Amino acid sequence: MRFTKPLALLAVLLLAVGCGGESDTGGGSTNGGDTPSSSTKPSPSGDKIKFSYAMEKGEGVRMSMKMAGTMKMSGAHAGETPMDMETVMTMRCVDVKENSDRVLEIGIEAMKMAIAGERGLPDSMFEDMKGRMTIDKSGRMKDMDWSGGDPQITEQLKKMFSGSGFQTFVPLPAEGLAIGEAVDYKDIVPPEMMEQLMGSAVPGATLKPTLEGQMVLVGTRKVDGEQAAEFAVDVTMKMKGSISQMGQTVEMDQTTTIKGTQFISLRGGFPVGVSEMKMSMTGDMVSQGETVKMGMDMTMTIESSKF
Repeated sequence: MRFTKPLALLAVLLLAVGCGGESDTGGGSTNGGDTPSSSTKPSPSGDKIKFSYAMEKGEGVRMSMKMAGTMKMSGAHAGETPMDMETVMTMRCVDVKENSDRVLEIGIEAMKMAIAGERGLPDSMFEDMKGRMTIDKSGRMKDMDWSGGDPQITEQLKKMFSGSGFQTFVPLPAEGLAIGEAVDYKDIVPPEMMEQLMGSAVPGATLKPTLEGQMVLVGTRKVDGEQAAEFAVDVTMKMKGSISQMGQTVEMDQTTTIKGTQFISLRGGFPVGVSEMKMSMTGDMVSQGETVKMGMDMTMTIESSKF
C-alpha cells in the first residue's frame, strides 16, 4: 500500500485550511508582556475582537510547509521510516464582488516528498494546477473548483474540497471573540466533512473520523505588518475504519494529536508568520490476521508571507 499520493494530498489539505504553529514573530500582544504559549489558557476577558475576510484585489499570500518526522511500525514490518515533505502554495484575491464576496485563486508552486521505499512525486503532477473559490464576508466558502495538473489528483482535490462544509478559512463568530474564549473544532470542521476528505484522499477507504479540540484566543500581536489573532490549538482526531487496495483490506484504529499556535490576520483572515506545530499519531492496523502497531511523530514548519 503506497503512501505517496495520500500524503501529498494531506500536505495540500493542511496548507489549504491554513494551519499555523508556534512562532516568535515579535510585536506586542493585547494581554501585555510576553505572548502566552499554547499551553496557556487565559480566562475570558476584555472586549470582543472582530475578524474580517477582506483581502484586497491583487493581494496574495504564499504558504510554505515543511513536514519532517518518522513512522514506526511493529511486527513483520518493524522499523522506522523517515519522511520529509515540502509544499509551497499561493492564494491570491483576483476579484471583489459588489456584495463583498472574494474570488480567490490557489496555485501549487512546489511539492517535494522523500519517503524511504517510496517513489517521489513527478514534477508534472501539480504543473499548471489552479484552484478557484469564492468566499463570503464571513469567510465561508461558497464554491470551489480545480483545473490543470495530474487529472487523477485534480479529480481527488475536487472531491476533497467541495461540499460537506469544507472551509479554506477558519470561520470565526460574527460577534467576535474575547481573549480566553474558544472556538470548538467540531464547528470548524464538521464530522461529515472529515469523512469525505478521508474517503477522497485515500481511495478505497471507509474511515470514520471524529475530531475534538478547541482554538483558544490568547491574544493579538503584530505579525509581518498585520494585526493578528493568536490562537492556541489543541486537537485530537480519532479515526477508525478500513482501507481496501490491491485486493487487501486493512482495519485501522488511530489517534492523532496536533498542538501549536495559529496566527490569523484580523483584516484578511489568512495565516501569517513563521510557525511550527507538533503532530503525533498512534494506533493499530490489522491485516490478514496480523496486528501491527504504528506511530508517527512529525514537525510541521509553516511560513506565510504576503506578495
